[in-house]
Amino acid sequence: MRHMGYNTDELIDFNLRLLQADRDIRPLEFRGLDNKILERNVSEAVFAKMVKENLINTDNYYRASLTTDAYDILNYGGWLKYQNDTRIEKANQESRNQQIQDLELKNFELQKESLEYAKTVRAQDEQIRKLTLRNLKRYILFSIISFISGAVLTNIKDIIKLFLVYLDKK
Repeated sequence: MRHMGYNTDELIDFNLRLLQADRDIRPLEFRGLDNKILERNVSEAVFAKMVKENLINTDNYYRASLTTDAYDILNYGGWLKYQNDTRIEKANQESRNQQIQDLELKNFELQKESLEYAKTVRAQDEQIRKLTLRNLKRYILFSIISFISGAVLTNIKDIIKLFLVYLDKK
């Protein structure tokens, strides 16, 4: 971030290192990279961001002191490295979140396709069941007809004789 031609992150990094070296600095006396006191509005902007980021506290004499977060960041490699790595991690996290969203969307699409396929399978199973039942009825009917036809044809002479005898009695 730039403020009146100054890179605020570079100024924060520089002033954190000065405070780490036990420099007695008040918020309106923050230094530029040339080690000269910054203009009041630039110093105020740096101070505001450092407070917002929980990097400094002030005492009763309005002297700035580092917080434990600031020491952790300095031990990490400084404000600039921390900011850069944080941006990279945020970009990676956003990329992972996007991948998760893409995969969830793909998963929902596949679930939808699976449900549609299952619906089609159920419809086809129902159709197969109806056809099987119809064929079974036909099979039973043809079996009965075949049985009766076989019985009649096998005993046709006897049936004709019986029929003639019946006609003669009438």
